[in-house]
Amino acid sequence: MTIIPYTALLDAILQEMRSSQEKAQTAIIYHATQVRVLTNKIKDSEIIMSLDEENPIRLSVYRKAIGVEYAVIEKTDMEGQNGVIHIINRFMIPANISSGDLRRHEENFK
Repeated sequence: MTIIPYTALLDAILQEMRSSQEKAQTAIIYHATQVRVLTNKIKDSEIIMSLDEENPIRLSVYRKAIGVEYAVIEKTDMEGQNGVIHIINRFMIPANISSGDLRRHEENFK
C-alpha cells in the first residue's frame, strides 16, 4: 500500500484549481457553510452542511481548540458583512471522495 503525503496531494489539487475555475469554485464552496457558525455555539461532533449541499462538515470541540474535519481553527469569529470567517490550518478535502479518486491525483497511480 502506498501512502500519499498530504502535501503532494495538496499540490496536485492546487494545480487543478489553478487550471480550472470550476474546480476552484467547487473547493471554495466546500469551505463555506449555509449557516452562520460562531465558535461559542459549536457542539462536539456537530455536523453542518457545506454550501455545495453534498458534503457535510463535522465540527469537533477539543479542550483548547475547535476542529473542522481534520483541520483546526486558528483564528475565530471574524465578523463579515454576510457571515463569520474562521481561519483554519489546512485545506480540506470532502470526505466523500473515494480513496481511488484521491490516489488518482498521485502521478504514479496505475
